Amino acid sequence: MPRPSLHGKTPLQIVTGSLPKHVPQLHVFGQPAVVHISTQRGRLQPKGRRGIYVGHNSSSNSHLVYFADTNTVVSSIHVRFLPFSKADDVMDEGEEQVQTSTTSSMLQLPSARDSSNSTTDGEPPTVHIDDDQDEDVETDFLLTDFDADSSSDTNDANYDPDTTDASDTEAGAFTASSSGDTSLTEPASIKQALKSQQRKQWTQACLEEIGAMERNGVIKLIPRSVVPRQHTPLKSRFVFKVKRDAEGTPTRFKARWVAKGFSQRPGIDFHQTYAPTPAAKTILTVLAVSLQRQHQLHQLDFKSAYLQADLKEELYMELPPHFTDIGDGAQRYAGKVCRLLKPLYGLKQAGRAWAKKLHTFLKTNGWAQSNVDACLFTKLHDDGQRTWIITYVDDLIISSSSQRHIRACKQQIKESFEAEDLGPLTWYLGLHLTSPADGVLLLTGKSCLLSHH
Repeated sequence: MPRPSLHGKTPLQIVTGSLPKHVPQLHVFGQPAVVHISTQRGRLQPKGRRGIYVGHNSSSNSHLVYFADTNTVVSSIHVRFLPFSKADDVMDEGEEQVQTSTTSSMLQLPSARDSSNSTTDGEPPTVHIDDDQDEDVETDFLLTDFDADSSSDTNDANYDPDTTDASDTEAGAFTASSSGDTSLTEPASIKQALKSQQRKQWTQACLEEIGAMERNGVIKLIPRSVVPRQHTPLKSRFVFKVKRDAEGTPTRFKARWVAKGFSQRPGIDFHQTYAPTPAAKTILTVLAVSLQRQHQLHQLDFKSAYLQADLKEELYMELPPHFTDIGDGAQRYAGKVCRLLKPLYGLKQAGRAWAKKLHTFLKTNGWAQSNVDACLFTKLHDDGQRTWIITYVDDLIISSSSQRHIRACKQQIKESFEAEDLGPLTWYLGLHLTSPADGVLLLTGKSCLLSHH
């Protein structure tokens, strides 16, 4: 099938340079199509029915169109194809091109939130937000894995995109856990944190988070008066989380400082936002090939991945509402705003900035990027052995038959990024992988089994 990532060509065309003469005119899988209704139709009823193109029927030389409302596929020669409603997302000129069409889900893997490229002609309207107003916050991250060792370590691949900004009422707080200390609540705002019995712990967590961002070069504090007039500082907030041990006992109070990305203005505060993620079939293929060739699989996890990327836009951000009310330690922030130097969690372009930096690093160091999946990289070594890498936001899989090449790959990456070596791959995107001596790779959690024959 023609693929957007191959500029409308099929993989066969890329390899051979041409299509066989007997192949009919093909269309992109998933393209909208209208099938003509010739019978059982009233005079005032529609003449066509809209569906999705799913393939070609070689026996009748017709098109196969899928109707989602009835979950059926029909074969017809009377089909009119419609253009896609959204242009394919591509990286900037000189960057890798990525495939944005929907792939069939062999696994229901979590997807990073991807947005189409946004540009505007002229000055977009300024977004005004009331600090004490209830707002639905569209965040580009999840807050599940909030248990990093440092105050700025977060695995954003586990963030919840449905996280919303609650009101400053006690009703907005919720019970942190059903185990351990059930009376402990996670506040939804600084106001709630100051009213809670754990005021001291939450106050300290907020100060540690802002201080860590300042020390690590993520922000630079400046007087509000020096902010350029054409820039409107973005809003921000804290997301509070209680870290617990296996018994459910609270062990640490954490406050994650995030930007309210919904207040960003297209064309000024951000431009393109799309960040590629690997297709499910790419992950399964690499696992299957690794099993067949008896490769070793290892995993790296990038700590605070977004904060290791580069931010090209000039952005300013206000401190969270009521932050200066938490105590003496916050008084020095009064009258200040932050110049963002790194993509803070919550920014619309944060995921794209990280993907661009990681992929550029790999290509610069001799890794060849796949033309089919932008998250798949390979390297052919001098001894004839080959190593594969799959990137998924802040997770990275390494597949190679040589332990020496795996160690060299890890060392090369850890010299430029802050990453944790997780060792052999046993858990990935909700899949538990085991490799017994009989040569069977078992993936539990998604009911998948790959066997070595």
